[in-house]
Amino acid sequence: MKAGAVKPEAAALAAAAAAVAVGGAYLASKKRGPAEVPTTTTTTILVFGDRGASGLSDNAVTFKYAPLPSPVGPGLWRELKAAAARDLGDGAAIDGVRLFVQSTGSELVEDDDDAILASLKRDAASNGLNVPVLVCTVEGAELSPEANGRTLRKFPWPTSGIDLPFGYGYLLSFTRGKRQLPLFNGYDNLLRAHRTEIRTVRVRRFPYKEDDVRNQEYYGVDYRPHEDEGLIVTIDPDMVSEMLRRQPDFPKMWSAAGERKILNFVERGGLFTGSTVNQDWQTGHGVLPKYFNAIRIQSYYPIVLEKTQVFVREWAKLAASGGKVGHVVPDVADWFTCMTADAVVKASMDYDMRNVERKGEGVEIHRFLFAFRHCFGYLGRRGDPDALDAGGKEYRRQKDVCKEVVVEVTEKTRKGEIGGPLSFVSGMLETKASSTGEYVAMQDFYGHAINIMVAGHETTAATLGFCLAELSRHPECLAKVLEEIEGVMGERSTPTYEDIGKLQYVEACFRETLRMYPAVQALKRECATDTIVLGKYLLRKGQRIETIAYGLHRDPDQWDRGVFGDTEVWNPERFVPGAPATHPNAYVPFGFGVRACIGMQFALLEAKAFLCMMLNFFDMKTPEGFVPVPGGRGGAPTCLNLRLIVKPRPGGPMSRINLFPEAGASGAAPSAGPAKAKSAPAPAVEAKKAPAGKPLLILYGSNTGTCEDFALLLSERASDEGMESKVLTLDEALDAGLLPCTDCPVVIVTSTYNGTPPDNASKFAKWLAGAKQGGLEGMRFAVFGVGNSNWEATYQKFPTDVHQYVDGGACRFNLSMRNLTSLILTLSTLNQSRALSDAGASQIVDLAKIDVSGSDFVETFDDWSSDLLAVISLDLGASTKKAAAGTKKRATFIRALLSSPPADAAKDEVDFIAKMRQVYAKHLGMPVEEVQKNRSNMDFLKVTSSTQLQSEESGRSTCHLELTMAPGKTYESGDHLAVIGVNNDSLVNAALEAMGMTGDEYVECNPGLTAYSREIPNDLPGVPLPARLALIYLPDLSAPPSRKDIKSLADSCPCPPEKFALQKMSDEANFREAVLDTGLTLTEILTKYKSAASAIDIVDFCAMHPRMKPRYYSISSSPLVKPDRCTITVGFVDYYTKAGRYHQGLASGKIHSLTAGSKILGKVHQLNGKFKLPKDPSTPIIMVGPGTGVAPFMGFLEEREMILKKGENLGPAHLFFGCRTSTHDFIYKEKLQAYASNGVLSSDGLHVAFSREERQAKVYVQDLVDENSEEMWKLINELGAIVFICGDAKRMAPDVKKAFISAAAKHGKMSQAAAENWMGGMVNEGRYVEDVYA
Repeated sequence: MKAGAVKPEAAALAAAAAAVAVGGAYLASKKRGPAEVPTTTTTTILVFGDRGASGLSDNAVTFKYAPLPSPVGPGLWRELKAAAARDLGDGAAIDGVRLFVQSTGSELVEDDDDAILASLKRDAASNGLNVPVLVCTVEGAELSPEANGRTLRKFPWPTSGIDLPFGYGYLLSFTRGKRQLPLFNGYDNLLRAHRTEIRTVRVRRFPYKEDDVRNQEYYGVDYRPHEDEGLIVTIDPDMVSEMLRRQPDFPKMWSAAGERKILNFVERGGLFTGSTVNQDWQTGHGVLPKYFNAIRIQSYYPIVLEKTQVFVREWAKLAASGGKVGHVVPDVADWFTCMTADAVVKASMDYDMRNVERKGEGVEIHRFLFAFRHCFGYLGRRGDPDALDAGGKEYRRQKDVCKEVVVEVTEKTRKGEIGGPLSFVSGMLETKASSTGEYVAMQDFYGHAINIMVAGHETTAATLGFCLAELSRHPECLAKVLEEIEGVMGERSTPTYEDIGKLQYVEACFRETLRMYPAVQALKRECATDTIVLGKYLLRKGQRIETIAYGLHRDPDQWDRGVFGDTEVWNPERFVPGAPATHPNAYVPFGFGVRACIGMQFALLEAKAFLCMMLNFFDMKTPEGFVPVPGGRGGAPTCLNLRLIVKPRPGGPMSRINLFPEAGASGAAPSAGPAKAKSAPAPAVEAKKAPAGKPLLILYGSNTGTCEDFALLLSERASDEGMESKVLTLDEALDAGLLPCTDCPVVIVTSTYNGTPPDNASKFAKWLAGAKQGGLEGMRFAVFGVGNSNWEATYQKFPTDVHQYVDGGACRFNLSMRNLTSLILTLSTLNQSRALSDAGASQIVDLAKIDVSGSDFVETFDDWSSDLLAVISLDLGASTKKAAAGTKKRATFIRALLSSPPADAAKDEVDFIAKMRQVYAKHLGMPVEEVQKNRSNMDFLKVTSSTQLQSEESGRSTCHLELTMAPGKTYESGDHLAVIGVNNDSLVNAALEAMGMTGDEYVECNPGLTAYSREIPNDLPGVPLPARLALIYLPDLSAPPSRKDIKSLADSCPCPPEKFALQKMSDEANFREAVLDTGLTLTEILTKYKSAASAIDIVDFCAMHPRMKPRYYSISSSPLVKPDRCTITVGFVDYYTKAGRYHQGLASGKIHSLTAGSKILGKVHQLNGKFKLPKDPSTPIIMVGPGTGVAPFMGFLEEREMILKKGENLGPAHLFFGCRTSTHDFIYKEKLQAYASNGVLSSDGLHVAFSREERQAKVYVQDLVDENSEEMWKLINELGAIVFICGDAKRMAPDVKKAFISAAAKHGKMSQAAAENWMGGMVNEGRYVEDVYA
């Protein structure tokens, strides 16, 4: 940016945008309210900031100058500079501010007020804007090239309108035409002919209501926006994007004359009929949207289904009475509004009006719906709410009826007779708004209830009518709809919640109907300040902008695209998956921004369920030649004169017995509403049959549990595909005599641990190494290697070896084979796959690799497992279609949202673990006490002390934590303590807020997927617990989402611009930089793209996160000191992500917060069976462990001290420790020095490397190994020393290994190749043992 140009962030200070600077030659320049605007003639001057390459600031400082008769001020020139410095220059010095005339680029120099005013008036007369416009720079800068001579303009008047006096010409443009609705005629007459060149125009729309402006909560407007400046009418998606990007600058105001009539009905406003700047609206918006989020929507499904079933039953009677010809339903719109009103009021207020039943019985509809229709109809006919005639009196009487019902509902809810978690009335009574911290005022309850009726039933009912009319006109589309419904539901008559999500073409039909017949005709915004849009058009404060959705949705550039043809023709193909993308804001049927419809997801759910059932049951046709025409004066345009000829659909449910089997949200969260709103069980589904043959054999090798998790996940996915499977470790399979296997698919999942096979795959590795070439012929396999690239030297080593051995000499597998017999899935290092190949087995799919140091490895596994299972399915005779699709189902440890607090819900983490153990004990058939004794189970360990090891000046923190072991649990020095981290309050609170939850809701966890054991199946009874507790302990909220998860969010995102942003983020080219490198979490994404959050619930949310994994810490103590005492040494991890989020390690953060008496969940775990002190204490040991890598060696040294106290001889011991300085982070300094003095360490055995010591070159542990290489070589070569390495895997461990190889080459007189072979022998013999980490 050019020096001195106004900073972009300073443009945000165009809060001056909303302010008016009022000054005079003899007045101090200041901001004033409406009463302070001088009554003398004023001159309005607009001042924009120069933002360099970005052009002019969006908003202006509006300066009003009124000369006073006695000049006593600084003068106009100085006042303008002061206002510009304050409001556009980020507080810049006034003397550095320069002012330029925007239209000419000439600088405004100091002069007397009259001369300056004359110059500005000449500019106003010539610039075409009718107001003088200045541009300011700061710090004495010249006008930037981008701002110099920039031509501002106003939007054009239409070329096809007739500008008669007082705007009568434009009035005719809206009232004359073939359309029933004025805005539709306005589009035809003013924009249609020029829509490819001109998408935004100004019009004068008589009659002018200047009190419109006075009621807009603006001040300082000294002109008539609608008459002088014109109403802005647009069909430009870029204009919508601008208003969306700058929502505070373009609030929706509810203050025009016609709107105030509606406001008389709703009284104090509501979410639809209120002004965005109004605090009552902001409070309502902070409460009500939570009752239409994804969790609530899913929970509403049983109610929507029940109301749809009632409707179908009533129409079944009509259809049956019509014989072969069918029954003509003349009042379709009335039927549909009865149904949608019943559904939305029952779902959102728990109040059952039973209008559909009433209409079927031929009795009067509910008084609330009758009164609502009367009032809205009266106002739509331009009735005067204050009229004293009979019409006005009846309007007020019916309005009182509406108010009585709302009061009745509120009182019943307050008393607990109706309501519950799903009722937004309960929410208004009990919940403070997240936006204002206030409760919804009792006076606003009525307005919000009426708004729910306006937006929640008339719009959906009208769109359903248009949709059925268009389907009747397009039999080819109707055939596709019926094919989809039958494909999803088969012969079932009632859809489950899962079924609804599969009805993509049905949804495309509904969305296309909303394109053609938008329920909201115009989306209105107003300018909160004098501003520039689209970089060059000036809009004045108070000017209204109307986006005509009817025209926006007919733009050929967006909706034809050379594919779909005439935009006036209904074509659902525009919305099927894979259709060409449109501008993200070319489709706004539900509004946009903060004023978007909160009930959009409810409307889609209701419409799809209704269309699915109605089209499944009935053959519905409009009379021959019927053409849908939108019209009417209700809350939404309706399909005029719609009649349907209805009869039972041939082959539909009415031809079968038992039309309405109970159905609920199969696979979905149970209702979060009142207990009485229960989801009935889904109809029985035929169990999947396993393919003929023996089970799939899935084998894994794992030290940390990652490969075990992948093996179990693959087993679950195989089960979803109808395949039986058995999961074992590699060694267990060998011990059971299952290898080699040539008669069933075999899957191996394994990892390398520091270059060696996992502990539970060591027997398998030896067996495989001894297999003869061709010895495994007939065995079919596939290997998938999982590794961590931080271990560069050993990355993917073991899986690659396995693949090579097994595959040796055998033919490659190809898809034409008919008998798959064996599959090996190896997760970790890749050499296993090659080993299998060498032994003669043949692979099913190519060897694959994943790197768990990245964040997209789950996505890689998903793709690979889908391909793998698809191939197996083909071989076993499954359909090509099924196999090609693979399996995409994802299990989750949270499987349901509960409707009410269960009596047996876990109260806290201790109670939760106890209840989980009860479930496990019952399944395993043993007492709970026996389950607790199992070494593999987590226990609560009590903290006895916590000590900070680094000095206060260090700036970092390392904690020494002493714990008491659970009764009966033991460990050995060199073992690890697996600790379960927790999500801190900030992560949990942010996640709850993103989902619109409080945390007090209750969920049910899946014990099988919550347990850290494969002994527990996934179908055990669930354990209920509060949602907050679940989010603290179960998902890893800090983990970034996968690319597939973001793509899934994009697919279901209802907001076009947010959908576009998510699609871009999920693109392979952008994903790593946008998500992985930035460290974005799913919560951050949902917080930014709020509409995406409405499409998922807590079950989906948790499914998109990995289970909270144990963090492994080397035990830094010895049980010989005290058997039930255990210590760990933990560095505190914290940093800021590139996205700006402060992150604390989930485990280290928890550990560092613990004090004596606290408890933490953990268990002893042996990651590397070789990382143990030699049984003969006289064997020399060499230990290398910088930083917290010293932890296991503190345990070793404690143990050697106890051995020494027993009088036994100790061999030499050397420790290479590294830290930054001798004064800040030399942890355990006194203890280590004592060990060197008392013989636990050799007298010269403590080697400390300081990398940041003052006045000293950087020294690392590998440097000290090299420095002491001769002595170390003697210990290794002559005395048989064992070398232990612990710490950083990426840099330290490889460099230390190089130092020892160098020592062997130098002192052992070896070549480099021989020295490397020597190192390989050391590793294989267990004399060079690493326990390193990323």
